[in-house]
Amino acid sequence: MSIYYVDGINGLDSKNGTSLALAFKTLDKAFASIGAGDEIRLVPNSVYKYTSTVFTSGIYKLSSTIDRTYATIDLETKSASFTQNKSFYCIELKNVGALNTSGGTILNTFDTCIIDGGTNSANASFWTNSNKVILKRCIIKNLYKNMGSAMSVQLNYGTTTVSEISNCVFFNLLGVTGSGTYLVFKNCIFDTATPINASFSMVDSVKRSTYVEYEYVNNTLYGVYLYYNKFLISLEGGEVCSMNFADPNLNTIPAMTSTTLPNGVVASSSIVAANYDWQAFDRLTTGNGWLTGLANQWISYQFVTPKIIAKYTLIVNYHFSAAPKDWTFQGSNDGIVWISLDTRTNVIDWVVGTKKVFSFSNSSAYSRYRVYISNNNGHSSYTNISEIEMMETYFDFISLGTKTPSDNDFINRGVDKTTVFDLTKNLSKKISLISNNTALGSGKVLKQSIDTSQIKIKKVTIT
Repeated sequence: MSIYYVDGINGLDSKNGTSLALAFKTLDKAFASIGAGDEIRLVPNSVYKYTSTVFTSGIYKLSSTIDRTYATIDLETKSASFTQNKSFYCIELKNVGALNTSGGTILNTFDTCIIDGGTNSANASFWTNSNKVILKRCIIKNLYKNMGSAMSVQLNYGTTTVSEISNCVFFNLLGVTGSGTYLVFKNCIFDTATPINASFSMVDSVKRSTYVEYEYVNNTLYGVYLYYNKFLISLEGGEVCSMNFADPNLNTIPAMTSTTLPNGVVASSSIVAANYDWQAFDRLTTGNGWLTGLANQWISYQFVTPKIIAKYTLIVNYHFSAAPKDWTFQGSNDGIVWISLDTRTNVIDWVVGTKKVFSFSNSSAYSRYRVYISNNNGHSSYTNISEIEMMETYFDFISLGTKTPSDNDFINRGVDKTTVFDLTKNLSKKISLISNNTALGSGKVLKQSIDTSQIKIKKVTIT
């Protein structure tokens, strides 16, 4: 068996297609090159076009080069007959005409595929006749061509072997019909508006009035969940981990209405008139906020629990000349010893009412943080900060144990593929999820093995 690659953007039909670096550009070239039993892998970076010979001859496999990411083929309303055994994986067939898999003894397999009538829905259908088609994790939608008895999907099987259609979605169809007591629909989702006329068995399948690709209820997955948009990390030794990150743009200080409400404590070196220090934390971008004297003034916020802060923002509304010019951002756990975390000098480019953002490196948690101002930008009477935000940073590993991850693990613990994280940062903590327990009276015993040669234990707290 040979594998040929097709890359609609970077490929060239003058190459031999035997690797990604030597990929063909078109499907036509790939199909002209394959032999029986070969595989074509499509890079899912463009929409590939269909020709009249694509599906009508040869025994082959057609798949995407990226697992659980669809490679799209536009049939441009053409019809196709599957006359020999074929296998499709992670392929989207859109704008289909009449797909016919009849042929007696042939077997066609669709795994993680989409069959979509699209703009050609009135003339689109999917028909099998006395042969076996395996459908797993497929979406079949927008097919309205009448194949008889007001049905657009006809799945007719023989009666010698059980044929299972599992975790598929059938939506916006003229109707679904089938024959043969050996045909089983399992964990599928059907459109409530789609008539079903069948003698087949439906096991744990559901009907829904609105389009959904999957549901996960009571540890049972219905429909198609690819989790290609989420990932988990596999460590050496087979341990599977998720991650938990702080939102780098989330202000961790609540909207304060006094020096102590709703929580935390605001303090400062001094205030001028009714321009209170807590107003610098009220999340209102209008008003003066905090006004204080000239040199060597400070304002602080104390969290309920220590946090690792590595970013803060400042807004000045009173006058640009009252804005801080030289200051230090500091952290403390007792309010006596202050550690300088970020020092700024000669900051003169303030725009009244415009937020300025300051980031720095910090891996230590403090309960108190303050801005200590040495000089302002020349105002003769006051120094001003109208609003302060502080952003937390942390990077936690969540261990799911040594296992092969399940669909449920990806659904509940998978990290969004768009997440950007820095693996050079120190791990804040490692969290182990315990999935088993032993009853002990009215309580439970939770067990977790820890390799102390790898993880140093400094403190254990039981609450």
